[in-house]
Amino acid sequence: MNKEQVKILNQELAKEKCKKYVPFFIITLALVIVSALIKNTQPTSSELVTGTAINYKSILHDEGHDIDIYVQLKDKERPVRVRLFKNAPILIGRKVELNRVFKEDSDYEKYIFLRYIDD
Repeated sequence: MNKEQVKILNQELAKEKCKKYVPFFIITLALVIVSALIKNTQPTSSELVTGTAINYKSILHDEGHDIDIYVQLKDKERPVRVRLFKNAPILIGRKVELNRVFKEDSDYEKYIFLRYIDD
């Protein structure tokens, strides 16, 4: 074999090795991008807020039911929806303590029911 044929064969072998590892690099890159997106959308802060339970809604499904209550907060125009615990009673008109989870530089916020407050 002459040098030119050896050079062509080495190039073909290098291409085959590269083709073997390209899917792993693509999968790794995709995982890095997805994990960065997940990390950047996670809430970073939380605070305790109080409001008044004004209404409720029951959602029936195959596994049972979920109960959401609507809580009117002082600083919000519209009530926020909060999922109750499985065994928590529905007490309309009572003060409620919620955990507001949010991200500082985003509009994302979620409210988590903590407990009813005695007046």
